[in-house]
Amino acid sequence: MNKAIRITCKQELVNFKKPTSLLIKETYPMPPYSTVVGMIHKACNFYEYHNMQISIQGEFGSHVSDLYTRYAFNQNAKYEAERHNIWFEYENQKYGITKGVAHTELISELKLVIHIVPRENEFDQIYNGLQYPKYYLSLGRHEDLLNIEEIKIVELESRNNAISKLEQYVPLKYIDDLSFSDANSTRYLLPKEYIIKKNGKRVWLDKIPVSLVYKNCSIDEDGEYVICDQDGYTVFLA
Repeated sequence: MNKAIRITCKQELVNFKKPTSLLIKETYPMPPYSTVVGMIHKACNFYEYHNMQISIQGEFGSHVSDLYTRYAFNQNAKYEAERHNIWFEYENQKYGITKGVAHTELISELKLVIHIVPRENEFDQIYNGLQYPKYYLSLGRHEDLLNIEEIKIVELESRNNAISKLEQYVPLKYIDDLSFSDANSTRYLLPKEYIIKKNGKRVWLDKIPVSLVYKNCSIDEDGEYVICDQDGYTVFLA
C-alpha cells in the first residue's frame, strides 16, 4: 500500500440517514463507509461487492431542518376512512395510507476528502470509473448530487506524528495503537461490507466502530506509524 485515489468533493445540503431514526431523519456528520462504497460501485458499474479500503474526512457547516412528505402504510392494513387519508387498490381490495409531514436533518456546506485503496488489479478501473462515471454521482439521498473538485492519485507514507487537517472517522483499532491529543469525541458504528442474497436483499456484515476525531488533533506514533498522503492529509483506512 503506497498509493491511493483521493477525491475532493463538496455538497450543498445532504442527509446521511441513521438507520435508527424514524420520525426525524437524523444524519451522520459525514457519509458512512457503505455510502461511499456504493457511490464507487455505481460509478464503475459494479453489480457485486468489490472490497476496498476507505478513509473519510471533511468539514461541514450548520445543521438545518427540512420538511418532507411521509407515507405510512402496512400491506395488510385495509382502508379505514377514520384512520387513513388516502388509499390504493390492489386485487379489488382497498389498502389505507396515512399521508403527513415529517422532518429531515440536513448538513450544509459539506466538504469531503476521501481516500480509496482498491485491490491492486482494480486500481486503474476504479480511478477511470470515477473520472468518467456511468451515471451522475451522489452521496446520501438520490438527489444529493456530488460536486467533485479533484480526483488524484496520491502517494502514502508513514510518519512519526501528524495533525488532522479535517474532522475524520478513525476506526477504534487506530485509537488503541496511536496517541491522540483529543480522542474523546463522538463514536459511531458504521456499515461497510454487505452481501446480496438470492432474493436480492442486501444484508450488512459487521459494522466498524469509529471515533469522529476533531480537526487539528495532534497524532503521535505509539508503536505504530501514522499514515499520511503527500499533502499531509492523515489516512485511516477501514
